[in-house]
Amino acid sequence: MSAKPKVITIIGPTASGKTSFSLKLSDNLKKKFSQDIEIISADSRQVYKHIPITTAQPTAEELIQYRHHFINELELEEEFNAGEFGIKARELIRRIFDEGKIPVIVGGSGLYINSLIYGLFEHDGKSAAELKKKQQKLRAELYKRIETEGLEPLIAELKIVDPVTLEKMTDLIKQNSRRYAKRQLTWFRRDNKIEWLKPGASDFPDFDDLEY
Repeated sequence: MSAKPKVITIIGPTASGKTSFSLKLSDNLKKKFSQDIEIISADSRQVYKHIPITTAQPTAEELIQYRHHFINELELEEEFNAGEFGIKARELIRRIFDEGKIPVIVGGSGLYINSLIYGLFEHDGKSAAELKKKQQKLRAELYKRIETEGLEPLIAELKIVDPVTLEKMTDLIKQNSRRYAKRQLTWFRRDNKIEWLKPGASDFPDFDDLEY
């Protein structure tokens, strides 16, 4: 039997009630075990500022009930990906356990959940610096396309690779179109090249997950 601590993981699509469920669960855990709870968002979009409604971020009132991580922390221009999340979230979970608290993972991004639990690597063997350079080059190319082709071709491309998000965020695209379209296309082009670590890899977390 595993001696690893258990980490509760709540998984579901956007606007499926994960936030309210996580808060009720945290209330019950705190009452039962008399320990503080910290909630870790495993959502690729909630980590960014300026899009709270369209990404179904917890409200200000919900955020003050328990400490939340990876929500409304970064500007849209800032780089963040599933691999970085996995590393930082595992470190955070260790810290939460060391402080005698209970971590609860709430996620809508399967890639982020898998990165947290299994770890990720880039199949082409590029280093972190090389990957960052590649992303910067891609962003520059997207900016150039906007200047030369206009926004419509990028929106059309985004509609193909991420139609659900595009439909939900039409108003946001109109208000902040260049930044958002570029952000989405960069996510797609980056994460499309990620593969999973094979069993036995050394980067596995030192905890087991309980998924709901």
